This record gives sequence, structure tokens and C-alpha cells, in this order.
Amino acid sequence: MKFKKLIIAALATLGLTSIALTSSQPVAAALSKNKVIKIAKKDLSKVTSAKANINLKLKYNKNTANFQTTGIFGGKPMVIHLISSSNSQADNGKTTNNNVNQWIDSAQNQSYTLQDNAWEPKALTQTEQQQFAQIKNIPKKLGSNANFTKQLTKQAKVKHTGSTYTLTANITNQKIAKQLITSFAKGLNLNDKQLAKSLKVQKVNVKMIIKQQKLTSCQLQAKATYNKSLALNLKADLTKLGAYNQLTIPSNIINAGNN
Repeated sequence: MKFKKLIIAALATLGLTSIALTSSQPVAAALSKNKVIKIAKKDLSKVTSAKANINLKLKYNKNTANFQTTGIFGGKPMVIHLISSSNSQADNGKTTNNNVNQWIDSAQNQSYTLQDNAWEPKALTQTEQQQFAQIKNIPKKLGSNANFTKQLTKQAKVKHTGSTYTLTANITNQKIAKQLITSFAKGLNLNDKQLAKSLKVQKVNVKMIIKQQKLTSCQLQAKATYNKSLALNLKADLTKLGAYNQLTIPSNIINAGNN
């Protein structure tokens, strides 16, 4: 009986100790929607490197075209590596496929493109320089766009599991929606005036993931029509933020291009 009482006393002591330990560890309060948006805005504006996946589908009558690009950017000075593929089908059934593997050196305004198993160097045109400059500044522009932040504040919904927060929003402002689409679809080669006049946005959805109070990914899905006849479907995402800050063009590619 005495031994039994000792066991009960020991168990009671362990129970009280575990309760005390549990009570002494504070449970972090859930982040508010405004706080989550603030984190996303700050981290976007400070993105120095990331991986991007862009899938653009176009349809005009019976003509279709699909563009898929996977790229990484980062380093000082900025380096971009793009692997792109495209396929199109005309109304007569003829298909065309194209694949591109390319490194871009923003400091030297030089590109290295894989052609016939050899890396071909080429100076960037002024248009290409502007295009790549716009691409690498996409996150910063999103993070510093006050109107985009207002739309998020108005439309965003936030859910969380533990310290992982998912922010989703339907961007209804046509001007902002057009800016978001064109930021990821520079291959359309349309100027702002053309877009303002002829692009009609049907849907732009944004999704962001915040883990441990840091933005880890940003996704965009959009549908639009151009001149009432060209249908556009876009899906783009940025992941691995800050993972490529030391990115450089491999020396064998530079050396091959100089031979």
C-alpha cells in the first residue's frame, strides 16, 4: 500500500510538472491579415533572387500557342537562366515547336544560347535589355505598388495552419490586373496604351505562402482577352526566394562562348 501511494504521488508530481512546463511555453498569437500582407509586401520588395515558372497559353480562332518558361535569377551583378519551350498549332493543323536554353549576363549585356550543342554568345539588343530589366524587377514592383497593396487589403483572405499562412485574393481592379498580367507576359510585346485599350481581364487570382513570418512563394493565375478575339491564360509563380543570391554563369559556358 505504501509503495502504491508513492507511485501515485510520483505520477501526480510528473503531471503537475508537465502542466507547469506546458503553461510556461507561450502560444504565439495568430497574425492578422494586415500583418500577413505587410510581410508579403516587404519581402516581395526585397527579393534579390528566385525561381520563376511561367505558363502562357494563347488561342485565336483555331490557332493555339503554349509557352512554358522556367527560370532563375540572382547574383551580383544580376544573372538570369531561362529554359523555355513553345508549341503552336495553326488552323490548318500544322504544329511548330521551339526550345531555348539561355543565360543572360546583365552586367555585360550578353546572352549565351545553346545551339547545336554549343553555347553561342550574343550582345543583347536594347529591347532585350529593357525586357530582362523588367523581368527581374517584377517582385520589387509588386511589393512597392500601393494600389496592389490596397487591393490585397480589400480582397485578401488569410488562412493558417501553425506558422504557415496562405493568402489568396481575387484582383478586381482592371488597371492593376493588367499590370500583373503584362509583368509576367512580356513576350506579348504590347505597350501600355495597347493594353489599356484592348486587354479585358476576366480573372486574376493571387496566392502567397508565408512561413515563419517569411514569404516563400507567390502565384498568379489569370484569364483575359485581347481585342475581343485573342484568349489568354496565364499561370506564373515565384518560389525559392533568396535561394540564388550567389548565382553566376558557369565558366565553361563563358569559355565556350569565347572560343
